[in-house]
Amino acid sequence: EYEHTPYRTQTSLSEYRFGLGVDIIVGAHPHVIQPMVWDRSGPKDQLVVYSLGNFVSNQRDRGRDGGSMLKITLGVNNDSVYIAEAGYKLIWVYKWYSPGKLHFHVLPGAAFEQWPVFFETKGSWDAFQTFMSDSRKLYGRENFNIPEYRWRVGKWRLERPEVFPIASLPYHWPIPASLSARVVPQP
Repeated sequence: EYEHTPYRTQTSLSEYRFGLGVDIIVGAHPHVIQPMVWDRSGPKDQLVVYSLGNFVSNQRDRGRDGGSMLKITLGVNNDSVYIAEAGYKLIWVYKWYSPGKLHFHVLPGAAFEQWPVFFETKGSWDAFQTFMSDSRKLYGRENFNIPEYRWRVGKWRLERPEVFPIASLPYHWPIPASLSARVVPQP
C-alpha cells in the first residue's frame, strides 16, 4: 500500500493472468496511482493499470488525495475484439466545509488547472497543483502507450507524446518481456 511502484506480486500476477489470455487488468488497492502499460508489441494487445489510486477518499496525504480515471475504447474487427484507444484523466478530491457540513467533490484535474479562484484556500490550490505535478511526473516516467486526456478548447483531447520513453524504465520493477525490446509509439 501507498507505494507508486508495483510490487513484484502485482507484476507477477499480471504476467500470469496475461498468460491465461486476459487482455485488460485494472487495479486500485494501493490508494496511490501506479503505472499504466499498454503492450502493443505482441500478437495481442495487453493493458495493465496497477492502481488508479483513490477516487473518493478522505485521505489527504500527498499522493493519496486523488487518482485517475481510465477510458478504454474497444473495437471489433470481424469476430475479434481489440483495444482501439486508451487514455486517462487525473482526478483530485476537493474537500471543503460549509456550516455544519463536509463536502467532497471529485474534480477532473486538467479542467481545473486554470481556475485557482475555485479553491476555497491557497492550501487546497497548492495541494491540487502538487498532486497534478507529481502524478504527471510519475506517469511521464513509467506509463507506456497510455496518454492523458487534457481539457483543451472546451473538449477533452488525448495528449499524445511523439514517443513513449523506454530509456527511463525503472529497473526496480519488472516490465513485460515484450516491452524490454521496444515500445510502439502512438499513431
